[in-house]
Amino acid sequence: MKIKLFTYLKNTDLHCMSSYEAITNLLGYKKMKRIKRYGLWELELDTATTEAAIQKVEYIISSSYYISNPNKEAHYIEKVPQPVLRAGEQNILVKVDTPYIINEEQLIKKIAQKVGIKLKSISKSLIWELVIANNGSKDNLKDELAQKVLNTQNRANGLLVNPIHETYSFLEPESYYSK
Repeated sequence: MKIKLFTYLKNTDLHCMSSYEAITNLLGYKKMKRIKRYGLWELELDTATTEAAIQKVEYIISSSYYISNPNKEAHYIEKVPQPVLRAGEQNILVKVDTPYIINEEQLIKKIAQKVGIKLKSISKSLIWELVIANNGSKDNLKDELAQKVLNTQNRANGLLVNPIHETYSFLEPESYYSK
């Protein structure tokens, strides 16, 4: 059973503040209204039900610091709350993958040693939740974001993704937001 675990900072996320300032001021992209960031852990467990898998993930989190530091991070399991959108705003979710961010085998082994739960697989990605002023189509907005905000090309275009060692994809909000 695969479980999605979203981690986020309990206090001010300085990466988001810095990114917002750079996007709106240095890149001049004034449509950006808000930015939020989540760590996305995808954990695969050998369980019969989703409920059993969630219980094991909660136990891993409460019994170790390998995935989340409860002193500074909180989490959601499976879905995150949808942002409140004002008139003329749209939200876009961008998943950023860095292939070498964690040593999967080593982390699985450490978790098993610490809490006695053997994961089948584990991966970590970054999710950027972007709220943008836009009355047009979402497809056009995605193209615009790819050129002006996401893919770092030079000092005037791109910031959130380094194409040398990161890849990104747009996510379908319905699959990630709770109602």
